[in-house]
Amino acid sequence: MINRNTQRIAALAVLTSFAFAASAQAAVYSWQWTPATTDGTGVGVSHKAGRINSVDASFDSNTNRLTWMVNFGDVPNYSWLETEGFTLAINGGPNPKGHAGEMALLYFDASGNTPVLSAYAYNGLNNFRSYEDGSPRNGRQNPDRIVSSLLGTSWINDLVVRTEADGTRTLGFDIDASIINNHIPTEPGPGGVGEWTGVAFGDTIGVWMHPFAGLDTRYGNISRYLRDWDTKKEGWLDGTDFNTVPEPGTVILLALGGASLIARRRKATA
Repeated sequence: MINRNTQRIAALAVLTSFAFAASAQAAVYSWQWTPATTDGTGVGVSHKAGRINSVDASFDSNTNRLTWMVNFGDVPNYSWLETEGFTLAINGGPNPKGHAGEMALLYFDASGNTPVLSAYAYNGLNNFRSYEDGSPRNGRQNPDRIVSSLLGTSWINDLVVRTEADGTRTLGFDIDASIINNHIPTEPGPGGVGEWTGVAFGDTIGVWMHPFAGLDTRYGNISRYLRDWDTKKEGWLDGTDFNTVPEPGTVILLALGGASLIARRRKATA
């Protein structure tokens, strides 16, 4: 006859194995960064458009929900300016800079009364001009426009522009990025359309973010996409292979709880 303790241990092992297998396929990944962070490689930081105090991000690979919140401090030597927006390209590890046709470049604009978020295929160039040219080829090509909050907000959960109690400024968004991640680029990268990742990331994240202070923008009356993005100060945060944190902890807790329940039931019927 099998010892009841052996049965309990076996049940616990099976359920824990299941939990850790689920952990390996975690749907939600989170990433936090502060200036004290030592993670990532080739990290570059400039606070010229406002001190980057922290970044708090998450991505759900099942639902494509993406959140990105950045807290900014003062603009050094320019107390009359404040951080009014940023551009952002992210992927699953490599530094996004220079990877044309593989991901989106997001433009978060908080220079007006109502924040605006728009997305374009990143042209791979070391500037913020993807909104007016969608290709790294010589000459002027058409932009590869994906989506703009000025054309509809069904993909927007929240756009955040908030002054905190300590005087710092938080800018960010919470979106359903499905329309971005399912986009087919008109100017694919060298590996073709199959290399498109949009704004998705997983166990690691590559980041190319440029904050702007003294931002001045204009949008087309008909297209509702960017026509001008002019700025007085520009900063940046970029780097390769920052580690993220998967969030399947509840699965493990449920597994352990299930094992405990099995043990109690066996004891009650003994």
